[in-house]
Amino acid sequence: MAIDFKKGLNRVFRLTAKRTGLTAMKFYLESYSKQGTTKKTFQPWRKRKDKKNKKPILVDTRTMKKSFHLSTNNNNFKIENTADYAIYHNEGSGNLPKREILYESKTLNKEIEKELVKEVELLMSKMFK
Repeated sequence: MAIDFKKGLNRVFRLTAKRTGLTAMKFYLESYSKQGTTKKTFQPWRKRKDKKNKKPILVDTRTMKKSFHLSTNNNNFKIENTADYAIYHNEGSGNLPKREILYESKTLNKEIEKELVKEVELLMSKMFK
């Protein structure tokens, strides 16, 4: 009996691309409720200069939060924010402090790794029954 492990792994990655992409999307959207980024540890966004404005940061119209999009292709996923001004908040510009909404995160990578390991283990258990 021959086992095509590579074909099985490719199937796992293709099937989990959407799931891991959704995990990443949820992770980034949680930045709005947490009011900060979680790379290795949580870092709150810099507060507003206007102390009278008590609204949460980056949620005035909710346009930027609604502008996240997930796409998948084979075994990959891509998340982008299509709001025209998202890049200025993400990287900081002029008077805007840097408040990252899309960024490299060790915490997220660990979550995705756990999901993939779980899927590979499930595949292995099915292949070697």
